Amino acid sequence: MSHVQGHICSRAVNQATLIENLEGGSWRIEPSGPRHHRNDRLSMYRKVRMIHENHVYSIVVRNLSVTGALVDGLYNVPVGTKFVIDFGDGQLAVATVTRSSGNQQGIEFETRLVSDGNGGLCTSRRVSPYLIAEAGLEVPNMPAGYVPTTKIDKDSLSVPAFSTVADWKATQIKPK
Repeated sequence: MSHVQGHICSRAVNQATLIENLEGGSWRIEPSGPRHHRNDRLSMYRKVRMIHENHVYSIVVRNLSVTGALVDGLYNVPVGTKFVIDFGDGQLAVATVTRSSGNQQGIEFETRLVSDGNGGLCTSRRVSPYLIAEAGLEVPNMPAGYVPTTKIDKDSLSVPAFSTVADWKATQIKPK
């Protein structure tokens, strides 16, 4: 082999040049390219719903990108936990917690979000509000008199897996 290819650090050089520069310590490789490879993030404080098993939690999105978000509102969520994020208007996104610290989680979406054409982001497909109501979730603006054909059996509900900021604040108030 007469050349070493290292296009990330340097253009290709012949073996003699490589050995000379490495032994002499004179070779300095300056980084070039973008400072980071993360997607652009939109800073915001937007309330959304996170669904885990048969529980719905109200949380706040602090920033959002096409591949994930930073969210506030649930305590001590293990990395790897899957949620469905309900952005409203039939926009549901499946996400996995990739990092967690206290009441903040970094989540990664299974399917990338897309531009909404107005400088924001949205899901590429929407779910019918009738299907969301059939799943037992509350849907605002449903037609008067609409009743889902399936009812959630309250006895089948499990205990919530996570506590919310509101729960935590309520336990911190001590009567005098």
